[in-house]
Amino acid sequence: MTIWERLDIEPTHDLKTIKRAYAKLLQVYHPEEDAEGYQALREAYDRALKFVKEQQVRRDAGAEASVSASASVLGAEVSIDVSLASTGQAAAPYEDSSDHADNWGNPEVDTYDDELKISTVQQFIEKAADLYQHFPSRINPELWMQLLNSDVAWDTTYRRSLNTAMLDFVQSHRFFPSAIWRLLEGFFHWKEEMRESLEPHIVEIPASFKKYYLEQLNKDGLNYEYLIRAENINIDEFLHYREQVHRSLRESNLEEAGQALKLALQIYSDDPELLRLLVEYYFRKSQYGLAVDVLKRIFQLQPDDIARYYQRAESYYYSKQFELAVQECESILERWPELLEVRILLGQSYGARGQLSQALATYRSVLHMSDPSNTAACKIHKQALRRIFEIECLVKRNEAEKHTFDNGQNNDKEREGIIIPSVNLHNYNIENDRVQKFIEQAAALYQHFPSRINPELWMELLNLDVVSDTVYMANLSRAMLEFVQTYRYLPSAVWRLLEDCFHWKEEMRESLEPHIVQIPVSFKKYYLEQLNEDGLNYEYLLRAENINIDEFLQYREQANQSLKESKLEEAGHVLRAALQIFDDDPELLRLRVEYYFRKSQYDLAVDVLTKILKLQPDDMASYYKRAKSYYYSKQFELAVQECESILERWPEYLEVRILLGQCYDTRGQLRQALAIYRSVLHMTDPSNKAEYKIHKQASRRIFEIECLTRNKAEKYTFDSGQDNDKDPEGSHDQRSSVNYGLLIFAVLFILKFIFTR
Repeated sequence: MTIWERLDIEPTHDLKTIKRAYAKLLQVYHPEEDAEGYQALREAYDRALKFVKEQQVRRDAGAEASVSASASVLGAEVSIDVSLASTGQAAAPYEDSSDHADNWGNPEVDTYDDELKISTVQQFIEKAADLYQHFPSRINPELWMQLLNSDVAWDTTYRRSLNTAMLDFVQSHRFFPSAIWRLLEGFFHWKEEMRESLEPHIVEIPASFKKYYLEQLNKDGLNYEYLIRAENINIDEFLHYREQVHRSLRESNLEEAGQALKLALQIYSDDPELLRLLVEYYFRKSQYGLAVDVLKRIFQLQPDDIARYYQRAESYYYSKQFELAVQECESILERWPELLEVRILLGQSYGARGQLSQALATYRSVLHMSDPSNTAACKIHKQALRRIFEIECLVKRNEAEKHTFDNGQNNDKEREGIIIPSVNLHNYNIENDRVQKFIEQAAALYQHFPSRINPELWMELLNLDVVSDTVYMANLSRAMLEFVQTYRYLPSAVWRLLEDCFHWKEEMRESLEPHIVQIPVSFKKYYLEQLNEDGLNYEYLLRAENINIDEFLQYREQANQSLKESKLEEAGHVLRAALQIFDDDPELLRLRVEYYFRKSQYDLAVDVLTKILKLQPDDMASYYKRAKSYYYSKQFELAVQECESILERWPEYLEVRILLGQCYDTRGQLRQALAIYRSVLHMTDPSNKAEYKIHKQASRRIFEIECLTRNKAEKYTFDSGQDNDKDPEGSHDQRSSVNYGLLIFAVLFILKFIFTR
């Protein structure tokens, strides 16, 4: 196979074409997953570059004048490229307020340099800093791709040091578009390291940055391109406040969000992303009139922003301006008739005005336009079905209504002072005694703690006739939703039973009904976490006597939430309060261990883990955590002993094998580390999704160790047995025999030379 076939391109003298082909194929031949394929690709790439440079030398030999002319042409091309970029991407040049401000005409920053010379880690970081300081370059993925294709980035000698240096750099220079973060992740693979690695430079990364980094990879972050129009502002200060607003809104910290919004708006008030956050802030504060004013400003900047038109319609609906909501929805549907969410909102607006037949017609149009077999359309289809069902139940079952659809009487006539939300049954003369009795039974279960955590008793309650009676369905769902907001300390198994019965998850995400909209965001987040994760355990608390169980659970849950949000000071306070009530709960002790880990107080963590293991002697995870504590505190001998002890009882525990390999690696026992990592490869199946990550991690460790052993700067190799481990038996004798043979050969050679003279 020729070098051009390996690169999957035709023979060419264009360095840019070769580099882009190489960058594309790197996605296929990753050094950690296919070392042989990567090596072949790298050799083809190097030979192609050498070929182009040799051809260039031959063409230029004896033609210095033509070289000078060629350079002039190249300079003209660069100038043209820069001017095109300037006119195409910015209405006005961006001037950084820092000392490193650049402009669109700086070819060292924002042009694609085919001969980028970066040979050290320090030069790489300096080039990254140059790109970052020049804002248009910072948000240009092609320039970052060029940097990542530099020679030093692919030199295995610098792999670890470059990884560490770049990770330190982005922690203090973090305001990138998501596209740049994904490029960096594709090259450095920090995501997996942050989740699994025990290396000191990874362990010491603040949890807040880890969370931020994963969010940038998993979601489309805030937009940056509109900021190219901003003139004479401190761009990083603005981005800091904007990100603070975004985070505060996610955490429902409205006071902090409001303060950060004021500061950001003082710097630059025409960023559509910031204005969208301001709208979200006003929504949370139920200030819908102010939200409408901000939305009008967004339309001036971006007239075709569909989502904001929909948001304005929602504002009218929430503020009970149903006539305006209907008009807005109809206006949107004239331009974008395929928007099913707008049709649902239009149906709800009709329902709120009492125009039930028009609401039904709108929901049925959604059914005709949506395909329930399509995952994306399934939710909206289901929502329309539920709305139709609710309206038909109201019409057919309510004896207080004097008319029905069958006799053709008009339900669309508006009745002054009457609003009929589709799930509100209080407007009809339906007895609610059965609902009240259900809530009383639920409260009785909750107050008796052993019953509270027993799923079978809740199943019996949910099998009562009142739950399946469509007359009471909506009212019962609403009453129970209000109940669990106050009485929320339930095991995850009970929450899932309630979700299967009432389907609150979908309503919380999609419904615009007032009793859903007014649910605090903090409770919605808590509810979804209970469904998606295995929450804290409750069974061990059956042993607790004479304690205020709900007060204890409140502190425990608050500690759990504070640790998730990296609020260590708050977590410390509530942990102390909870421990004063009951200090033998393994779940609380695990949270305490996590707290000590975040504070890097590993000796204290070991003490708590020892107590957990007395309460639960077969807790594998706590043994593993204790081994990690020894590793983090650099007690590698104890870490090795702990890992070996665990593997005697649970030899299939692959994470412990990885940790044991890292302990050996840190102690310089590279052959033992290699043997451990290879045992992981033999025990895992990379085609199994659950085992793929651990298999890949072991492969990467093996690759790194083998790269180190090939490095000429190292003083030893595995072939000669000169590592930090004890020399294997017989290796010294073998080296002595070799040296003795060389001595004899040298003597014979000298004698032969003398006699020939």
